[in-house]
Amino acid sequence: MSERLLTVEDLASYIAKPKSWVYNNVGDLPALRLGKQLRFRHQDVEEWLNRQATT
Repeated sequence: MSERLLTVEDLASYIAKPKSWVYNNVGDLPALRLGKQLRFRHQDVEEWLNRQATT
């Protein structure tokens, strides 16, 4: 099963934050680096958001 990866722009829109916020929080976000590009698995982002909501 192929999972769509989110771009920085997709993620920023999804979590209603500016792209600069995404770049500034790459160390905390579950990111994949593909060459010079960042991608995010939707499931990983959901899990990260749930952890943030409980802390």
